[in-house]
Amino acid sequence: MPQDTFPSPETSPAFLAALVEYTDDGVVSTDLSGKVRTWNKGAERLFGYSSEEIVGQPISRILPPDRLEEETALIEQIKAGTRVQQFESVRVHKDGHAIQVSLTMSPIVDAHGQVVAVSTIARDITERVRAEETLHQQRQLIELSHDPIFCWDTRRGILSWNRGCEHLYGYTRAEAVGHSSHALLDTAFPRPLETILAELETTGSWSGELRHRTKSGREVLV
Repeated sequence: MPQDTFPSPETSPAFLAALVEYTDDGVVSTDLSGKVRTWNKGAERLFGYSSEEIVGQPISRILPPDRLEEETALIEQIKAGTRVQQFESVRVHKDGHAIQVSLTMSPIVDAHGQVVAVSTIARDITERVRAEETLHQQRQLIELSHDPIFCWDTRRGILSWNRGCEHLYGYTRAEAVGHSSHALLDTAFPRPLETILAELETTGSWSGELRHRTKSGREVLV
């Protein structure tokens, strides 16, 4: 007798529905006019609206005024059957604060293959964007500093070279990056380099005076 077969729990409708409902990402579906059809728990946490408050309402409730045309353009792409992946944008929480999001949008088709709705997965990337902005600001401060600041690797040579270095040593960034700083600047160390590197690895820092030579041949003490 043939064995009975049962649907896999991982592919059952109940399992898939629970997976969507309780994922950390906001999972939303809208019709082609932009009205919300479904709204999971992740969307409630991300945007602050309960499903009772938002289902049937226009998705524009979570859009900044300057992003309304963007949403229309995205829906037009979906109507054409194009999937939108990891599109970074801004949405608005119920309390009014902005949320940086990464969106993945896919068409929902009927039995005849016609696009009838849009599925959107929204991931909160606010902290990542803030960290990137902070890092960018720090890089700008380093770049514009009058103090010479450069980073070097024992194998790859100079990795970064700010304007302060260009002014002091006379080498442009293009001329310096990739070269050994010791060779480029004809460095004279107060102690063997191996001893300095060992101290750096042990304590996390090293302070001392080095003699460098500029592009013009002038000797400088740093």
